[in-house]
Amino acid sequence: MLHHRHMPTLLLALLAAALAAGCKKEVPKGTPAAWLEDATALEEQGDYFQEDREQAPLGALEYYRLCLEAGGDAFTEDQMTQIRQRVQWLAALKLVLTEDFMGKCDYQTAIAAMTKFMKDWPKSPYSRLALFYRALAREYDVDYQNAPGAIADYDAFLKQYPDDALVPEVRVRIGHCYEFDLDEPDYTKAIETYSGIIEDYGPKVEELDVRADDVADVEHLPILMAVERALYNKARILEDHLARTRPDEARDCYARAAECYHRLMDGRFFGTIRFKQSQFVHFRYAVLLAEQLDRPRESIDVLKTMEERWPESPMYGRAKWKREQIEKAVAAAKPQ
Repeated sequence: MLHHRHMPTLLLALLAAALAAGCKKEVPKGTPAAWLEDATALEEQGDYFQEDREQAPLGALEYYRLCLEAGGDAFTEDQMTQIRQRVQWLAALKLVLTEDFMGKCDYQTAIAAMTKFMKDWPKSPYSRLALFYRALAREYDVDYQNAPGAIADYDAFLKQYPDDALVPEVRVRIGHCYEFDLDEPDYTKAIETYSGIIEDYGPKVEELDVRADDVADVEHLPILMAVERALYNKARILEDHLARTRPDEARDCYARAAECYHRLMDGRFFGTIRFKQSQFVHFRYAVLLAEQLDRPRESIDVLKTMEERWPESPMYGRAKWKREQIEKAVAAAKPQ
C-alpha cells in the first residue's frame, strides 16, 4: 500500500481542497470592526481557529481573515499590519495543532511556516512561540523526526528567552528529544537533562505550599510539572534501560530509580486527576524495594498504603497479590 508521504503533492492538495470545500461556512453578519473585536476576544480565549466539524463556530483565524478581506478601507495601516501578522501566525499554529484527514499534523509545512513567520516578523511577540512550535514540530514528526534540529531550536529558545515561563517545559522537551530520538536515543544525555531540571527546580517545588490538584496555581505549575516529569522519566530510563544494559551498575540504577519514585509519592505530584500514574509510581517503588534492593518490609508497607488509599482501583488486586507474595517470601526466609 502506498504510504501517504509518497503520494503526489498534487493529489494531497486536491484532497485537502475537497475537504475544505466540504466544510465551508457562510460569512457571518456584522461589520469589519466587529469581526476584529471578535477575533481578538477569541484569540485571548484560546479559540484560535475553527474546528473541523459541522456547525463549528468560527475561530480567531477565520475572523482575522475576514478582516483582511475587508481591506484597508475598514482599518488603519497599523491595524492591517497587525491583522496580517495574526493571520500568518495562527495559520502556522494550526498546522502544528490540527490533525489532517489522515489523523496527522502537517509538521513539515508547519516548520516552513514557523520559519517564514520568524523571518517576516522578527520583532513579533509571537516569534518566541514560533521558535518553540518549530522545535515541537521537528520533535513530533515521526516520519521525518529531526531531534538534533529540535534540540538546537530549544537551546536557542533558552538563550534568547531565559526568563520565559516556557523555560521549564523547553528543558523537559530537550530531555524528551534525547530519550525518544527515533534514530538513536541518548539515555545518558536524557538523564543529565532531567537531573539538571530536578536540581534546579526541585528545591523550589519543595518550598511550595501547593499540590498537583491545584491547577489554578498557574505561576508555579510549570516548574511543578517539569520536576514531576523529570523524576518520572529519569526513573523509567534507569529502570527500563540502563539497569538492564549495564549489569555492573544495575543495583545503583535501581536505587536511583527508587529514589525518584519515592520523591514522586509526595502529594505535590500527580494527584487525584492523574491517580493512575500515582498508583503506578507506588507500585514500581514497592517492586524495586522488594526485588532489587532487598527491602521487603518497606515494600509491604507501601503496598498496604496502596490498598488502603485505593480500595476501588483496578490496581488494588495487583497490589494485594504482590504484598502477599512478598510476605510469603519473607516468612519462608525466616530461620526455622
